[in-house]
Amino acid sequence: MSTLSVSVPFEQIAIAVSRLEANDLRKLFKQLPTLRRIQDHAKQTRSTAISDVVDFLATHPNDGEILAYKISDAHQEQLDALLQKNIDIGLTPEEDEILDDFFRADEIIGGLKARILKSRAKV
Repeated sequence: MSTLSVSVPFEQIAIAVSRLEANDLRKLFKQLPTLRRIQDHAKQTRSTAISDVVDFLATHPNDGEILAYKISDAHQEQLDALLQKNIDIGLTPEEDEILDDFFRADEIIGGLKARILKSRAKV
């Protein structure tokens, strides 16, 4: 057994856990500031991957612009954090919905890119 000490505002908590559990918890605690920042950003903007795709398509992009399309850096950071959290400890229902939104957006853009590339191959 290993003792993991955690500092929270106004308190110090000591928990007896295995070394493996202690390492997992340390990883989680290191990620908390990033996860909180991403969650706060998502709450403030309420911008979703789907809304970004819709906004992009509303600009009437040409084939080249569609093929070059990538999600914003902020959304990529959010996606990376959600995927890692899903591996480490699992997601809340709200986070799971956000992740599903990323997958739907990827299906839309991926489908468009595939059709463009298929039509180019026929020419």
